[in-house]
Amino acid sequence: MNKILATPGGSGLLAGFCWLSPLFLPLLAPLQLLVPLPLLLTALRQGERYGWLASSIPLFLATLLTGNVLGSCIAYLFLCGIPLLLAGLLYRGWKVSQGLILTFLMAAVLMFLVLTILSLLNFDMVTTLERSLDHRIEPTRELLLNTITKSEGMNPRNVALFKEELQQMIHLMARIFPVLGLGGWFLVLSGNLLATRQLLLRNQDPFQTAQEDLTTFRAPFFLVWPLIISTTLAIFSTGNGRFLGLNLGLFLAIPSLFQGLAVVQWSFRKYGVSTFMQGFFYVILLLWIQVILLVTVLGLLDNWFDFRKRYLHGTEEKNSSGE
Repeated sequence: MNKILATPGGSGLLAGFCWLSPLFLPLLAPLQLLVPLPLLLTALRQGERYGWLASSIPLFLATLLTGNVLGSCIAYLFLCGIPLLLAGLLYRGWKVSQGLILTFLMAAVLMFLVLTILSLLNFDMVTTLERSLDHRIEPTRELLLNTITKSEGMNPRNVALFKEELQQMIHLMARIFPVLGLGGWFLVLSGNLLATRQLLLRNQDPFQTAQEDLTTFRAPFFLVWPLIISTTLAIFSTGNGRFLGLNLGLFLAIPSLFQGLAVVQWSFRKYGVSTFMQGFFYVILLLWIQVILLVTVLGLLDNWFDFRKRYLHGTEEKNSSGE
């Protein structure tokens, strides 16, 4: 793998394969989550110029194979452009957490502005998104229903119930579609940036990111109040106000999730929890949304209770750089 990433051409082709292979084999869709990784490694190992040069390859291939110039450019911005801009910040001495916080704040402002403008224009976002999603999945839904009906002999009543459940799922996705898209992208970006940092440390590459103990991570406290306001809006408002509050509130909860994970990981290290048990916890975290909610609440409460300092038993806590 290191041989492939040794040149901009190799890393660009690998990024292009991760980006475009799902077009031909949908089962490879998870590979799209790894598009930024080879580009980040090339940019940090060989220089920003080489990272941008490598990123031109997947953009060219996407434009050529899909014929959608605008769509390819938008995907390129999120999958390649913004990660490489973050790589440039790391190259200039920024910490990983600082780069991610800056990106998060910009994304939060973008979401707030877009949803606020649409709300002021009285644009019915939920209905529009629900119709769009329903139209897109209609062929797949009908194929699935026909297959199940023929293979298992479902009676009409069960088919109707199944259709109703699918419709409810579409309605839920329409209500949280902005945070699913933007929040999912930010989590993918965070995962790729942290994986890049880990690979650089493990391989002892010449370039190393700024020293940082991520178990001491704290989200900016001022984000707590927009989160509370958005949650209140989502609960007590209606229509576009609820749509805005729900999506913005869920997005603003991401830093609290990261802070909660930092508290959990700090506890694992302090009490010597085995690698196997840590891995088991993270598997549960990925499978159960209730666990994600608990960790997010833990991170939110940490702003006031400071769990890591409380359980240091009088020893001096490291700062966020780990020094």
